[in-house]
Amino acid sequence: LAIGELKKFVEDDDNAERALRQLAGDVAKHEFERLGWDADEDEPESDTKLRATILGLMVYSESESVLGEAHQRFSIKALAAIPAEYRGLIISAEVRYHETEELIKELLVAHKATSSSDLQQDIAGGLTSSRSTDTIEKLLECTKNTSVVRSQDAVHWFVYLVRNKYGRE
Repeated sequence: LAIGELKKFVEDDDNAERALRQLAGDVAKHEFERLGWDADEDEPESDTKLRATILGLMVYSESESVLGEAHQRFSIKALAAIPAEYRGLIISAEVRYHETEELIKELLVAHKATSSSDLQQDIAGGLTSSRSTDTIEKLLECTKNTSVVRSQDAVHWFVYLVRNKYGRE
């Protein structure tokens, strides 16, 4: 929680943000090594829930091995098969670090095609984590198009975009 709050204070200072990313990785590394990506059959629920937090910190730290594994686990054709605990994180990492125009189009199609509100929310969160101003402008336009984003979901998309430092303006 503290690292999450500190993100607000460092986002305009590249050196401070880099230092916080390093700290996040240092804090999470031991638990990441213990938990890994996949749940054990008999692990406690607390470990399952903790895994998502730890993976989030490792992605934030920009650990090359974690980002590489997230990229390997991403599949536009099997989004629903990614464990729900960290599916949004994997989609966000894919958009943030491997964005292409084709990826954005495919995710918008997947968002529209699924009837799962959880999957739609994960896709929306991932899409709105883009670092591209062109993509962000396109997504903002999508919030006005009810054939892409339902009117009741437009507020969520807008909030996600405002939380993204690249989308705030």
